[in-house]
Amino acid sequence: GGAEEAVATQAMVVPDAAVRNEAGRPVARVVVDGRVSIRILTGDRRRAGEVTVTGGLKAGEKVIVEGPAELAEGRRVREARP
Repeated sequence: GGAEEAVATQAMVVPDAAVRNEAGRPVARVVVDGRVSIRILTGDRRRAGEVTVTGGLKAGEKVIVEGPAELAEGRRVREARP
């Protein structure tokens, strides 16, 4: 038996609370140097309180899971401790 061909991609799992639907697109807000950066996500598959994302985020980025609903791009934010 030969090996089957498969396509693999980098994927990350983030909390469901980090992903919002805006203008029909899944987005997440991340903190970069104390400011909000809005990212459009690809491959968002929701399951059991988590979302698997294949594009739009980089490993190690901090996603915002709580806060005002309308955090604008570039807005200064301070990280709160849970």
